[in-house]
Amino acid sequence: MSSARDTTLVETRFTGLCGSDVAKLNHPWQGQLPEPWYPGHEIVGVDTETGEWVAIDPLVSCRSCHYCDRGHVHLCPRLQRIGWDLPGGLASCVRAPHDSIIPLRHLHDPAHGVLADPMAVALHGVRCGLRVPMRRLGIIGGGVLAVCTAICAAEAGWDVHMLVREPSRSHQLRYVLDQHITLHSAELPSWTPRLVTAAPPYARR
Repeated sequence: MSSARDTTLVETRFTGLCGSDVAKLNHPWQGQLPEPWYPGHEIVGVDTETGEWVAIDPLVSCRSCHYCDRGHVHLCPRLQRIGWDLPGGLASCVRAPHDSIIPLRHLHDPAHGVLADPMAVALHGVRCGLRVPMRRLGIIGGGVLAVCTAICAAEAGWDVHMLVREPSRSHQLRYVLDQHITLHSAELPSWTPRLVTAAPPYARR
């Protein structure tokens, strides 16, 4: 990582557990993990320099290759990921580059900042992957990325249909989803184009 002069120490207060973290914790993982490994890339804490509540962008790029120059940091050949290659949020403190620190000045509850990463992935997917004229959109699954994708797509004007087979999960989602998002428990209507939510771009083995 960058030297201590251009990094910030963040006291961890909230950390989300991504499905990728759960897979590493509960099942054999095909890729290499550092020793010791501290999971957690959905991080909210307090900047020890400013005292502000902040979230952390987990992608730490070299900032000098042609991908970084073009803003495509997720393609950086020397990319490191907080919570994967670097210590993550299940620790008392996390050190991250200054430009990875995102102030949370406008959030009523800083804990909601742990959704910044999955919401960014969903928003990126909707903006880049749904370029056809807006119509009906099908989403299979009711996990965090699926819910974030549904919310972003509905905000963009899509008529969103979600397939969620788990009854308890479906019941919970009815209280948080927009009225433009329709839940299905058996199958999606045959006319609905299907979108399967994918792993984040940095979830590479």
